[in-house]
Amino acid sequence: MQLFPLCQSQTFGTDIIVRIKEHFFSDFSHGVFQKRKYFLLHDMGGIGKSQICLKFIEEMFDW
Repeated sequence: MQLFPLCQSQTFGTDIIVRIKEHFFSDFSHGVFQKRKYFLLHDMGGIGKSQICLKFIEEMFDW
């Protein structure tokens, strides 16, 4: 899968990625996830939601 880089004008995405990481890893203790979690990312079309999600997946792939 080829990921396209985030546009330089979409620097807001890094703040959102940090919040997504905090959400998913807040209940991570003793090497075990405690429960299933969901995160809804919504906004106007063309704002970069898919790119933010792809960037999050790319960063977590090496984790």
